[in-house]
Amino acid sequence: GTKKYPKENEYNSYLSAHGGYSNAYTDLEDTCYYFEVTYDALEGALDRFSQFFIDPLFAADCTDREVSAVDSEHKKNIQSDMWRQYQIEKQLSNPEHPFSLFATGNYDTLSGAAKELGVDLRDRLLEFYDKYYSANIMKLVVVGRDSLDQLTEWTVSKFSPIMSKGMTKPAFKAHPLTEKEVGKLIRIQSIREQRSLDITFSLPDIKPFYKSKPGRYLGSLIGHEGKGSILSYLKKRGWATSIIAGRSTTSAEGFDMFKITASLTDTGMQKYQEVIRIIFAFIQLLLNKGPQKWFQDELRRVSEIEYQFMEKNDSVNMASTLASTMQNKYLPPDCVLPDCLLLTEFNEELLEWIQGFLNPQNFRILLAARDLDVEFDQEEKYYGVKYRVDPIPAELMRELLGELECDELYLPEPNCFIPDNLKVKSKVAAAEPADAPVLLKLTSGLELWFKQDDRFLLPRGNIQVTIETPRAYESALNSIFSQLF
Repeated sequence: GTKKYPKENEYNSYLSAHGGYSNAYTDLEDTCYYFEVTYDALEGALDRFSQFFIDPLFAADCTDREVSAVDSEHKKNIQSDMWRQYQIEKQLSNPEHPFSLFATGNYDTLSGAAKELGVDLRDRLLEFYDKYYSANIMKLVVVGRDSLDQLTEWTVSKFSPIMSKGMTKPAFKAHPLTEKEVGKLIRIQSIREQRSLDITFSLPDIKPFYKSKPGRYLGSLIGHEGKGSILSYLKKRGWATSIIAGRSTTSAEGFDMFKITASLTDTGMQKYQEVIRIIFAFIQLLLNKGPQKWFQDELRRVSEIEYQFMEKNDSVNMASTLASTMQNKYLPPDCVLPDCLLLTEFNEELLEWIQGFLNPQNFRILLAARDLDVEFDQEEKYYGVKYRVDPIPAELMRELLGELECDELYLPEPNCFIPDNLKVKSKVAAAEPADAPVLLKLTSGLELWFKQDDRFLLPRGNIQVTIETPRAYESALNSIFSQLF
């Protein structure tokens, strides 16, 4: 509770009574609190919400219940391969960097540790709140149907009392992946039946380069799925089913990482070294060809189209996403909204510099599978993950440092389907838009329907094909085949 609303759970009770809810998450650097409520209850919700940052009570019994909630959340995640792998990545990073610490928390690291140290957990909680909950490092987003003047009035009146303590947001000067952490082959035992290969490169902080987004450029080329791509090569041999590349979501201010993740088949796992050779052969191709302005121009054009015709987002997602985006100190206010989409600049020198970090002396490998043929010799503390760490095989490293050529790998061809002209033929919406589609063709085996966009006049089309066959569910095998198709 708070001094103004001391009743415990008053905030959530109010939201529930008005068709809403609240939630929160803590990332590497930020904690984001957010809520959703019916439009006519927004002012009351804002008033209750703001009080948590003005005059919270931090009742002792509430602290204990929150510890239990954190512990329950951790126990729920123990069988999650995502959390298990994430903790291994953190544990095996630079021990002098805070990134290496436990990602979440449990009873032992909170109440248990407080008892061992002879400190009061609530006192530590208050210390943390007093130090970091400062208006000058907070960001607030309010989304509502009321006028901007009304939203502004509510926001200023209710949130202005939050104290600014002149706090400076902590910065990470070192990097989680130093020369001691790269050059490693990490193998872990997963819970699910999966086979994945992760290649992680250490990068400098690339958030200042929001105009050119080098992570998106490299991720789009390396993760390309068409002819000449890494995935095309691997699929042809039955070694992989997917590949994803880009700036790691575990990056924070002061450091970045670039990650390539491939979902491997059983054969692909056996051939993992060859998969890595092919990935580096493509990276060498990128380095030799140099930054491609035409490809960046394509990404820019697609980002402009997506932004221009962006569909209305869910309000609570918009609020929480923008609040997090605003924490990027390099973004000017007019770039906050389009930052997730727009790419506006081609910087050849920058791209060459960032590409240079994708080299064999600056990466580590993580293999995850339930049935890895290896003797695990270590077990992680919080999730019980069995794992093993070895140097990257010397022969593989020698090959990666040499010239890697593959005639089947080449840059993607220009995308001829990116439109230049997005004008619609009809510029006047219908007085009475049609409610139903029109049947254009009807035969014994085909129905063709069409619905004109005569309301919004957007240059967007949607084709949906439905195949009806009684054989799809004649057997369990047919059902699986139908889903695969």
